[in-house]
Amino acid sequence: MTLQWLSIRERLDREFRSESLARRFMQLAETTRLIVDLGCGTGANLRYLSDHCKSSVPWRCVDCDEAVLAVAETKHLRSGGEFRKADLATDFKSALPDAPFAVTASAFLDITSKPWIGQLVEALQAAPLLISMTTTGGPIWNPPDDLDQQIEHCLASHRVNDHGFGAAAGTSACQVLADELSMRGRTVEFKPTDWMLDAGERDVIDFFITGVVRRVSSELSGDRLSEWLTIRRDQNSKGELQLIIPHADLLSF
Repeated sequence: MTLQWLSIRERLDREFRSESLARRFMQLAETTRLIVDLGCGTGANLRYLSDHCKSSVPWRCVDCDEAVLAVAETKHLRSGGEFRKADLATDFKSALPDAPFAVTASAFLDITSKPWIGQLVEALQAAPLLISMTTTGGPIWNPPDDLDQQIEHCLASHRVNDHGFGAAAGTSACQVLADELSMRGRTVEFKPTDWMLDAGERDVIDFFITGVVRRVSSELSGDRLSEWLTIRRDQNSKGELQLIIPHADLLSF
């Protein structure tokens, strides 16, 4: 995952994620002694939540990638947060303290598996939980094209690949988590947090177009895909293309 993409992702997530769920989570976290951020990347989740609700509760930010952890630590030298490397697929429980804690993650859940999500919920016990910006479908293009449905089918296949956690839950991850939490009697709140991209985000849309073609090129006809690419880039250059990437935020306590 490139730092360029993480930078784009952070800006869009800040614009579209649920501020109300974020504030509620930080209020709940005040009753704990530590906020644990799983899959923290460069620290985008810490920055957003800290900006929207000042808190005295310390953070423990966890990721398996030393490069992004180094960026996160550099950006938060004065925050007092702890940055820890761990393989979240096999060792996330070691990041959770014995004292009361809260857990959060952003743009992470969809790469995990259904069994892993079950283990997470079991480990939470009564901990407040905020999972933000989980992909729930799409992309949705406007205007539509005959090839869109095939492209979405190919992307759905890619999303359930094994990212180290077992077969990924993909776009069903948020619902899987909600079901697991509900079965344990926990309160669950959802907010749709779709990315809504239009002519003001032409560079980002072009980035998506290129990425989509790269991912599906081994499965779809070269000529038809090339035609789709030309059409979409032309629409985008004229400001005629809109793109929706469905996401959801989930709060539980």
